[in-house]
Amino acid sequence: ARNLEQLAERGQGCGGMMLMVSALCPLIALHLDQGHQAQAARMLPALLQAARGGVLQPFQELLQRYPQWLREQVQSSENCPVRAQLLERLPGLPCTSASADALSSRERAVLELIAQGWSNQQISERLFISLHTVKTHASHINSKLGVERRTQAVARAKALGLLE
Repeated sequence: ARNLEQLAERGQGCGGMMLMVSALCPLIALHLDQGHQAQAARMLPALLQAARGGVLQPFQELLQRYPQWLREQVQSSENCPVRAQLLERLPGLPCTSASADALSSRERAVLELIAQGWSNQQISERLFISLHTVKTHASHINSKLGVERRTQAVARAKALGLLE
């Protein structure tokens, strides 16, 4: 752990952001392995700042081993350039069959049209509901399926067998 801390400090001192990111990612993973979530969380802002140039490969271990922790930390962090990129790379939230079954018939109808590539406005006109209602259904669908985007909702629904 001390060697990783020294590498991170050296990277910060000389402006070597790749070095800093490459040292901080495994150091944070080590702290998480040891149950030191608070210490890992204190290091994350420096890591996110150092990764602002798009250095995301070193995050792979954290993305795979600690997706829920990383999701919570990144979502609660100040907006930074790599925030959206990291959230996209995180695996979707687990979806239970109960949450998939919780889709209403109207939400399923909206989801099917989303899967066919229809815009919110087109769905609104097709189903004779307001644009606001379509957006509300889409938001509920995303929430119930544990995703953030409509494309992710379609992929998740297909994986769950809700769509063909």
